[in-house]
Amino acid sequence: GRMVQAHPYSGSVYTYTRKAFGSHFGFIAGWTLLLDYIFLPLLSYLLIGIYMSEYFPAIHAWVWVAGSIALVTFLNLIGIESITRVNWVLVVAQLVFIVVFVALSIRHMDSQAAPVSLLAPFHHEGFSVPLIMTGAAVLCLSFLGFDAVSTMAEETSNPTRRIPQAIMAVSLIGGLLFLVVSYFAQMVFPDWASFADPDSASVDVMRR
Repeated sequence: GRMVQAHPYSGSVYTYTRKAFGSHFGFIAGWTLLLDYIFLPLLSYLLIGIYMSEYFPAIHAWVWVAGSIALVTFLNLIGIESITRVNWVLVVAQLVFIVVFVALSIRHMDSQAAPVSLLAPFHHEGFSVPLIMTGAAVLCLSFLGFDAVSTMAEETSNPTRRIPQAIMAVSLIGGLLFLVVSYFAQMVFPDWASFADPDSASVDVMRR
């Protein structure tokens, strides 16, 4: 947020590093940022393929991956305004999904014969550092992307004020949504070791 105020340009980490430490460090930071922007979408496309092929086994995962890449490429070629409209649709759809998911989770918990402990997701028998580090890696990966807000600095009015606010809002709201969804997922499916496929675990949660 502070760096956006000092350098309200679209280069994000590349621009900030170059301005602060010189072009050599900026070059390294720029390539690192580029790898981030390559690998994160790749992971997203891979997850789309995994989940959609779970629902439609007759269609190979690579078909969904290729279709998603083609769709996103098309939207990017149209321009920033089309991406903004699509983003709004996706955000609203996700919020509706979260509300429905929480409601169904509460209904499932109420239907259980045995009493449900609301604190169950916050403790687990047996402390395991590898499991905690695995969860921490997933959590870190989930939060990557909030910095991408800074790349909109040159398309935003009053970027020195709005971009820092957006960065904080994305981090806080995103964190809250992650907490709520993962909490209810754990309440609905506490026996996490019995997932049919850990890569598509959310499908098992939704089925239950």
